Amino acid sequence: MMKKSRISMGLFMLVSILFLGIIGLTTTPVKAALKVQVPTDSTNVGPVNSGGFAVPIYSDPECTQLTGQTLSTSYSEWKVNRVAVDAEGTNYIWKAYDLGTNQWVKASDLFNGYLGPNDKSKETYILEVYSAGKKVPIYDSPQLINVTGYLDTGIKDWAVNQYAKYSAAFLPIDRVDLGHNQWVNAHDVDVILSNAFFLEGTPIYNLSGQQTGTLKTLKYKVFGATTINGQTYIKLGDDNQWAKLSDMQAN
Repeated sequence: MMKKSRISMGLFMLVSILFLGIIGLTTTPVKAALKVQVPTDSTNVGPVNSGGFAVPIYSDPECTQLTGQTLSTSYSEWKVNRVAVDAEGTNYIWKAYDLGTNQWVKASDLFNGYLGPNDKSKETYILEVYSAGKKVPIYDSPQLINVTGYLDTGIKDWAVNQYAKYSAAFLPIDRVDLGHNQWVNAHDVDVILSNAFFLEGTPIYNLSGQQTGTLKTLKYKVFGATTINGQTYIKLGDDNQWAKLSDMQAN
């Protein structure tokens, strides 16, 4: 009888362990609720930029309940009343912003960077975007989510309406708007600034790709772009003064 009792107890414990193991494998971890807080100086939450896009508005910080409304396209900057954060220890990640009275927008629906007009009075004025006739995707926002078409391969030079970058203080430019919210990834094209900086002694060429001399100063005004021997060159004067875009220095 003693042996049977021990066998039964062993089987009971084995079944219990297997049962608990199944529970452990099938139970979904409970997701911690988002924390809602009012921004302070230490949290450094300034105005957010919608880029003038019709961003969806939600009634809850988890952004699960759509209100059926969107942010006005007449405005770009919005004051943040509250933020919803996903806290892990002392590391906080902004998940959503309350821009009114329970008017929540997803942080991922906003371009987390700097948007600015292509201002001719600024040193960073973009003369053009040079696509070299490539079939480049066009998006409806700087988030580069929805493709709305492609650049015409018969056109190489494009005017720029506004641009976006991840920092207001530094280059490079990350997205460019060619008009009416036709955004292009700046890494898919060549962004040609109106001013270019080169090291002294950088070679210059003619349209045949033959070297015609070297640059004597650092800063040059740019007049256009073209393709020579499969590479993008920028025009610094007449047709004997073309420099490789790849030789340009960051200013």
